[in-house]
Amino acid sequence: MSERRHQGIYLTELEAEGDQRVVRISTPLGPLTGIDATRCLRFNWEQRLGYLAVSDLEGSPYLHLCENRPYGQFDHLELDRLIAEIGALGDHLEHAISNGGDLF
Repeated sequence: MSERRHQGIYLTELEAEGDQRVVRISTPLGPLTGIDATRCLRFNWEQRLGYLAVSDLEGSPYLHLCENRPYGQFDHLELDRLIAEIGALGDHLEHAISNGGDLF
């Protein structure tokens, strides 16, 4: 039986270019220390959903998986789908970064 894990998801409202308001869906993956920036950039170029960014988590720089969506371009079903996809992908990436463990 496979282990079930639950990835923490954060929803934040941000102001984008042109004063447009967006919802950021994000999940922390692990401490920034030791992360290969070239691999992160390659991931961002190749990824269909989500991108890697650095955010603060309790005063420390953390790698986060993020997705930004403008208000009015999604409904609650799309938001649920995005949360599920970001959570699953974030869990997979956290597992890979931690060499099979769970950082949280």
